[in-house]
Amino acid sequence: MDFFRILILEVWAALLRALFLPVVFLVATLFRLLRLLVRLWGARSFYPEESDDGCPPIPEALVRRPDPCIYSQKLLLEQGLPVTWNNPDIWIAAAADPAAVMPDSYHLTEDTDYLVTVRVHNASTDAALGVRVRLRHRSWGFNVPDLQPVETDGAGQEVSRFVDVAPMGSSLTVFHWHTDALPPGEVKHYCLQASLEHPLDVNPANNVGQENTNVYAANPGHVTPGEVVDVTIPLFNPDRFRQAVRFEATMYRVDDARRHVLRLDPNPGYRRWHLDERIANIVPTLHPHPPPTKPGDEGPSMRSVRSSASGYRFSLRAQRPLVAVRTRYVGFVPVRERLRGLDVALPGGMQVRAEGRPLEEGLELEGRDTVGVRFTLTVPVGAGPGAVFPINLVAKKANGVLIGGVTLLLRVKE
Repeated sequence: MDFFRILILEVWAALLRALFLPVVFLVATLFRLLRLLVRLWGARSFYPEESDDGCPPIPEALVRRPDPCIYSQKLLLEQGLPVTWNNPDIWIAAAADPAAVMPDSYHLTEDTDYLVTVRVHNASTDAALGVRVRLRHRSWGFNVPDLQPVETDGAGQEVSRFVDVAPMGSSLTVFHWHTDALPPGEVKHYCLQASLEHPLDVNPANNVGQENTNVYAANPGHVTPGEVVDVTIPLFNPDRFRQAVRFEATMYRVDDARRHVLRLDPNPGYRRWHLDERIANIVPTLHPHPPPTKPGDEGPSMRSVRSSASGYRFSLRAQRPLVAVRTRYVGFVPVRERLRGLDVALPGGMQVRAEGRPLEEGLELEGRDTVGVRFTLTVPVGAGPGAVFPINLVAKKANGVLIGGVTLLLRVKE
């Protein structure tokens, strides 16, 4: 019975097409003639000059654009988000025991082999193939320019790594780092800088991430409540003229335990049609889908006539040709707003001063000059044993442009 019922419906659809097509053809032809007349009316001549270019325009090539990225302090600060220079995408383990990852990079020992792991993300739905990863270090400070490779080969040349990153995925790569030998009692600060390179990168602004490290000849231990920590940090002025610099201090660290759910949102693209093309495409069609069960389920472009056979319906629909479908992940806005609303102010009782003055007063620095800025940090008297204070110091120009930053990790003695 179903076979004969569907056969009858198909015959009805064919008859409707036979009735509709002449009318649709005439209307579409009239609109197309009208469009041609309008085009000729706007032309300078009914007989355009001959042209050697007899080929239609070639469509633009479809290029897949990856977005390799890393936790980038500069980009996040430009978006008004709190940052830390204890980078969640860079971590260190002793080469003698690679499984024992260091809890932080602030208590490394001199003349020791370490493995530095860099995590590369891909924020695009297109694969990132052959991403070049560079890892260099420089003297600890605010944007000190003397970058040196972390790993070199037998000829003393910089060693880079190349990774493939899946769409919206991540990949790991490892560098070997041997810390310098230091005299007894000395401490040396390093800033590790990981940078990514890809010729088709859609967003190069998120390609540089930094990690602060401290290397000791002997571990100095931890701070005590009420202690005043005195540290000198180099500050480099990248401009060629005298610059006013101001400082900011926040207490923020990345919450590794929190997870955020994103949603994949497809965005179909359709070729633009003129009115005559839309009219010429309207034909009666039999759809083997169940009819809508609730009023209003039909879309605004659908006109359905329910058939007597349950589960089938006739529709008049203009089928538009699909050009391409682009997808993107959505759900970043709530995460961004939550981070912007975090309280990253210093805890009560903690004071941070630069050269004995409040941070907002700042200082002035000659062009291309480097000075050591003396910071004093007062640990709160009521700090409990084992408390951790991740202090993020940021140096900015007078116009708010970032110069650089460092993170000081203060642990209260147990």
